[in-house]
Amino acid sequence: MARYAPGGLVYHVLNRGVGRQQLFFSDDDYLAFERVIVETLEKHEMRILSYCSMPNHWHFVLWPANDGDLARFMQRLTITHVTRWQKNYNMVGYGHMYQGRFKSFPVESDDYFYQVMRYTERNALRANLVSRVAMGQFVDSTVRIAGTPCHAFQLAYSPSSQLGPICERARERFRT
Repeated sequence: MARYAPGGLVYHVLNRGVGRQQLFFSDDDYLAFERVIVETLEKHEMRILSYCSMPNHWHFVLWPANDGDLARFMQRLTITHVTRWQKNYNMVGYGHMYQGRFKSFPVESDDYFYQVMRYTERNALRANLVSRVAMGQFVDSTVRIAGTPCHAFQLAYSPSSQLGPICERARERFRT
């Protein structure tokens, strides 16, 4: 069954390796994942506000334009990543790579938006994988700040001027 994820809202999206298994073993693994992101963006438009790849999981802050965009983008991204990872590590037929389907949480307040952006960008720093935020393959700050040539996509600009209405729509749609 497809998930209800209306367009126009901002989502915190994440997944991790099954049993917390490692997904990224080398710089090449991180670059391969970024290539998958680029290829997925070529097929399915998505505004990526922030992302972070960690050894056994990843986070995105995504802002899909239309209903169904989030599911299409994530399905393509995860299936392509799993297929290539399993082929690369000769693990085809050995079971699942991710613990399950991706998790997505609508951003329902301005405070939560800023909190999830900080969390995503500082995740590798908190895990002592980098010595500063704008460093290394783990975080998107390098892409946002330097626009380095190794990154073939650019992060979308924050919807901060539109946050109030976006968050209000999320609160209205996801009230229980």
